[in-house]
Amino acid sequence: MTKHTAGNWKIGNANSVVTDVRRDREHTEIDEKSILFYGGELICESIENKSDASLIAAAPELLEALEIVTRDLHEAIYIQAVKTWATEEIAYKHATALTEKYRVLIAKAKGE
Repeated sequence: MTKHTAGNWKIGNANSVVTDVRRDREHTEIDEKSILFYGGELICESIENKSDASLIAAAPELLEALEIVTRDLHEAIYIQAVKTWATEEIAYKHATALTEKYRVLIAKAKGE
């Protein structure tokens, strides 16, 4: 389970990244004006480089994809090692070592 703001992140108005999901709180008139101004619930603002905004907007999907690929890669390495040269314990350690960098990046993205 992720802790980041839910929803479809996208580039909003005025150099921002927004989501289409409303936060679970009472919205004030200022909040409503902000949503209209930015084009959604604000994730971040003042992004001068459009490439940075695109990367930020893609972050939740990139995180989800990395989690899936890391899990599947770990399993594939483990299965291949058990079939060809290793005990289950050694294969698990081998697969874990080879996917460590990805798990570290996932933890960083989740603030862990």
